[in-house]
Amino acid sequence: MAATSQWLRRHGLGRTAIHEAGHGALAIIEGGSFDEIVLQKTENLNACIRNLKCNKNALVRIYLAGIMAARMARHGWGELFFNTAHDDLGAVAAFAKEWNDTVNILEWHILVTEEHLKEKWGSVEKIAESLIRNRRVTYEEAVRLFEASQAANESRPLGKIGTSGWQPLIARILMKPQFTEAVT
Repeated sequence: MAATSQWLRRHGLGRTAIHEAGHGALAIIEGGSFDEIVLQKTENLNACIRNLKCNKNALVRIYLAGIMAARMARHGWGELFFNTAHDDLGAVAAFAKEWNDTVNILEWHILVTEEHLKEKWGSVEKIAESLIRNRRVTYEEAVRLFEASQAANESRPLGKIGTSGWQPLIARILMKPQFTEAVT
């Protein structure tokens, strides 16, 4: 694991920063845009990505990218992963209720997202570092960090998790009220 990931894991806001950086990096990869990513504790949130703009299919992967990036930076699942990503998971569940072959389509989105995050992990780390240092990153700054880190993008997350490793995430999405209320 890269020194950056180790530093982020030890930092109090590291998981949140990696989570939000995952959203931001995927938005850039998918050709979307946003105004800024902000680490700011409110009554309901620890952070947010403001004014995200992208197509519907990309939005599913961008919502997934936060919890997936946080998981890829650590070993194992925990309740905190799910409890702090309930809005993201609810949004994915709302999309999933529209799919005929829900599990296969969800697995496909997850594997595509995992590949993007794995390939651009150095960019995720750089955006997360900047978030911790500055508490906010504009879209322009995120793109600059993303592109600058591509030249030496040797950093990798803890490893490829693969379909079976993502089953706890899939199960949580399929249990969300946004999905179950539409199916029953």
